[in-house]
Amino acid sequence: MSIAYLPPEVLKKSVFDLVEECRENLKNGRLDVSQVEHSVRAYCEAIAALPPEEGAKHRQSLEDLMTVVSKLGEELIAARDSVKHELNSLERLRKATVAYSNSDK
Repeated sequence: MSIAYLPPEVLKKSVFDLVEECRENLKNGRLDVSQVEHSVRAYCEAIAALPPEEGAKHRQSLEDLMTVVSKLGEELIAARDSVKHELNSLERLRKATVAYSNSDK
């Protein structure tokens, strides 16, 4: 079954579960957000295909989705900054090791 034929409620649960899984995986050092964009798009397109009065019922869910995706984005930025900091620390350690090794010669 194609994802395009799934009802919005199923897609909603799927996208929220996926974002939560990505957030949990990020905490555990695993990163794969490759399906988030596709999942969000499928949910939004399913809502857009509804009659306006039906689609309006999903307004709060879309706002909630924006919130959790924004949180994921903030967590990704924090993780990136942490990795940059760690790499800088390792580079300083490497330079110190090289300098120490050269001073022994």
